[in-house]
Amino acid sequence: MIAKLKGIIDDVTATGALIDVRGVVYMVHATQYTRSMLKTGQEVSILIHMDIKETSQTLYGFLYSDEKEIFELLLQVSGIGPKSALSILNTSNPKSILEGIGSKDAEYFRKLTGIGKKTAEKIILALKDKVEGIEMESHTDKQDAIEALVSLGYSKKEARDVVIEQSSDLSPEEIIKHALKRLAK
Repeated sequence: MIAKLKGIIDDVTATGALIDVRGVVYMVHATQYTRSMLKTGQEVSILIHMDIKETSQTLYGFLYSDEKEIFELLLQVSGIGPKSALSILNTSNPKSILEGIGSKDAEYFRKLTGIGKKTAEKIILALKDKVEGIEMESHTDKQDAIEALVSLGYSKKEARDVVIEQSSDLSPEEIIKHALKRLAK
């Protein structure tokens, strides 16, 4: 079972990334957030969920453990497969998903891509007891900072490159402040 890949980003695609690990290139499906943080030529260490079926083996990659943890929790829900779990993470973030489950907000899940009333209720019923005590990393603050910089007119690449360098201990406002200083040089 593959748990983590360390290598060089060969290419970032519409659904994931090609990661070169000592000459072997792996196709890794990833969330929009993870893809937005990757760039060609970058060294990366990416957490892997390996989905093995009779006719295929598919890799799903996550830069942060909280994304992987939520992805794997969602897979425990009857009727949610890897593509649906990835879709949910593409339209929300781990912290919001946990809050939706914790507050038993089925309406929140119905607003997400491809989730109907029954599936939303299944997610809450299956996961409500499993999410207590789970704490999320602060990478969503970095995503918020990237989006704010893009809205100020910077390219996504410029914003991402500057925000990646910032400490995860900073608030989104502090990340933006430091990023703006760097971009002004």
